[in-house]
Amino acid sequence: MNASSHIMRSQSHILSALMSCGLFVFPLQGFSQTQETACTDSLVLTRADSISLAVLDLGIEKARITAAESDFIHRLVPQIHLSSTVGLRDLVFVDAATSAGYIVPRDAYSFTLSLSITEILKSEKHELALLDLQKVQSERQLQWERLRTDQAQSASRTKDLELERDLSQSELAQVQQLLEFHELLFQQGKIQFDALVRTRIQLLSVRKNLLRLDLELQSLRHASR
Repeated sequence: MNASSHIMRSQSHILSALMSCGLFVFPLQGFSQTQETACTDSLVLTRADSISLAVLDLGIEKARITAAESDFIHRLVPQIHLSSTVGLRDLVFVDAATSAGYIVPRDAYSFTLSLSITEILKSEKHELALLDLQKVQSERQLQWERLRTDQAQSASRTKDLELERDLSQSELAQVQQLLEFHELLFQQGKIQFDALVRTRIQLLSVRKNLLRLDLELQSLRHASR
């Protein structure tokens, strides 16, 4: 079983589980390279958004390295153990039965290669690493979708506010004309003072609404920088 089969099997398990729950996930590996590049032209990222995506990119790279270190090829690499002992002088042992002497050198070195068949056949660590990679990729894609949705909503809200502001500007011009006409009528004694006051209050209300719209538009434009 090679690394490609592990990756395909893990992705298949994840997609099957998500589809059974009524969810859908883009092919993550291809999305970051093609679809996201196409979306970048129409999506303006703030500095904070760029940093958050960069942090997730680092997490993806870390998870990818962890998955690569546990794939089938890496599990085939044997473990190498080097050991040495250093003494002051050689040791001599005498066999009591044969009176033969045995010399143990003062310096001894060993070199050992070990290869576990069990570790080669076990793929749980690699599959868990792939799942971690898929998780981080999903988190990044979710963050990207949130940013795109938030920016679309902000653009729509800005457009609505600008339209409302244009209408309020027209309303302001008409109320100003009405106030000038009522002031003239009041000077001529043709209307009561309360009618003039109501027109002045109406003008203040329109100006207050324009100020609110300007502040909200300014806030939206500042947030998108």
